[in-house]
Amino acid sequence: MVCIRGKSFKFILLGVVALALVLGGCKKKAGSPLESPEQEKITSGLAASESVQVDSSKSASPTEGKIETPSTDEEKLKSEAESEEFIKKVAERTQIEEWFIWGVKYHEGNGVEKDRTKAREYFEKAAEKGHHRALFNLGVYYVTGEGGAKDAVKAVDCFKRAAAAGNEDALFNLAVHYAKGIGVDVDLAKAAEYTRQAAELGIPEAVYNLATMYATGTGLEKNEKEAFELFQKVAEAGYPSAQANLGVYYLEGRGVEKNLPEAEKWLLKAAQQGNLSAQFNLGVFYAKGTGGETNLVQAYKWSTLAASAGDQAAEGNRNFLLAEMTPKQIADAIREASDFTFEKYKELRTEGILQIDPEQLKPIVLPSNVTNQEPSLNKAILPTEARPILDNPTEVQKAKDQGP
Repeated sequence: MVCIRGKSFKFILLGVVALALVLGGCKKKAGSPLESPEQEKITSGLAASESVQVDSSKSASPTEGKIETPSTDEEKLKSEAESEEFIKKVAERTQIEEWFIWGVKYHEGNGVEKDRTKAREYFEKAAEKGHHRALFNLGVYYVTGEGGAKDAVKAVDCFKRAAAAGNEDALFNLAVHYAKGIGVDVDLAKAAEYTRQAAELGIPEAVYNLATMYATGTGLEKNEKEAFELFQKVAEAGYPSAQANLGVYYLEGRGVEKNLPEAEKWLLKAAQQGNLSAQFNLGVFYAKGTGGETNLVQAYKWSTLAASAGDQAAEGNRNFLLAEMTPKQIADAIREASDFTFEKYKELRTEGILQIDPEQLKPIVLPSNVTNQEPSLNKAILPTEARPILDNPTEVQKAKDQGP
């Protein structure tokens, strides 16, 4: 055993302390360098920021993403009550929609035997709960008397409720009711307002009717420019009455600068769709040479077609034209009119609109009382200006056959 004494022990103790200090310094050096308080703050801040970004990009664990539940029994009971109320509302809406669908099925006879009485019952059930399409159809049933008694007053009430719920067809029908006094007193101002609302929702018939109201000053101030623009909008969509009126507007320069080629174009479009007024006006247009050159064959053709639809003025014009035409012109005109009639009826039959009546296809023959003593052409032909169609041909819309 070695003994340590005196100064030797003192030196050994100092050496141990020094060795401990050296070892501690080496350990510090091997780690991160010493940092100032500001540096420590910046470093810790970056670390926190990076931690948040990483955490936010990670998917929450089942524990982290679970829905919190009420912490008390009272809150739990309230939540359950709200859930039950929601389920009841969904069930009620489903039932209402089902009533409407069954009403449509019985109305159409779709999958069931057609039964308008049952259809009405289902529409009534859904209408009582505020279903706007059921309200609309029930209103139509009150107008037509399908499935029960007619009641124009109840029809108006149904249309009002449906319109208030956003049904655009109901707006249109209300306009018709107020314009014609069906179930309500005539009120042209209200008719114009309902028509405007329906037109703004894009119903072509409403746009057309609003145009006629501006053209005639019915229910609102007369405005030919506004009427022209509305007629043009519906004419471009293929509505024949609007095309006929647009032709007259171009012909007379009403609401727009006079333009005879455009007048002829739109009158032809309408006449080819069977519009009586356009056919009459084209007869006058070609008879007078309004577009620059007289065409008696076309004048006779269109006058004949209008006359065959029962227009007595057109019949008079046709008879007067015969005095000015050569036999060849008459034969050509008769052939063109017959061809048009046949093609028109063939087209309608193809579309399933009607069946051809053989009586309608008999050749057009010359009247037996034609002489060369008839008045001259220019005096005999009625003026185009007398024949615009400024009326409202549209009626109350029918029940909607489609489902929701």
